[in-house]
Order: sequence, then C-alpha cells, then structure tokens
Amino acid sequence: MRHLQDYLGQTVRISGMYSSYYSKETDKTYYSVILTDQTVCCSQGLELVLKEGLSLLEENTMITVTGTLTSYLENDVEYLSLRESSYLPS
Repeated sequence: MRHLQDYLGQTVRISGMYSSYYSKETDKTYYSVILTDQTVCCSQGLELVLKEGLSLLEENTMITVTGTLTSYLENDVEYLSLRESSYLPS
C-alpha cells in the first residue's frame, strides 16, 4: 500500500473485502475494498467508483476489483480511488 501513487493512471486489480460507509459531513456514501497486509494486522480501504449499472454488494463480501487508480482532493485531503471499477466475487 505504501507505493500506490506509483500506479496512478494505470489499471490495477486488487482483492479484498467490500465495504461501504456513509458520511454525514459530505452526505455521500463511499464504497471500498478493504486491503490487509501479509500479517493481517493492518488494513486500509481503497475507494471504489463502480461502473454504471453494477449493483452494490452485501457488506463483507470478498471481491477482486479492477479499475483505474486515480486521486482527488476533498476538503484539502488527497484520496486514492479506483475509477470505473468492476468486480468479481473472490
């Protein structure tokens, strides 16, 4: 996860657990894949922007996601996301 910025603009495939989060602050629901390290002690979410027409998944479903890694600013904080993401159950 430390070097994801090296992959900006590239198509990547990542496996993890699907999750969503609603923020009252932005009045927006965020969808993500939760990634863990090799020791399974640490995890981090990567936001998904799903392709139009894809249905939402049940929370905690294991998936493999493919999308273009991008970044954007929101409230002066840079976030990474997978744009035009598609998924397959793992």
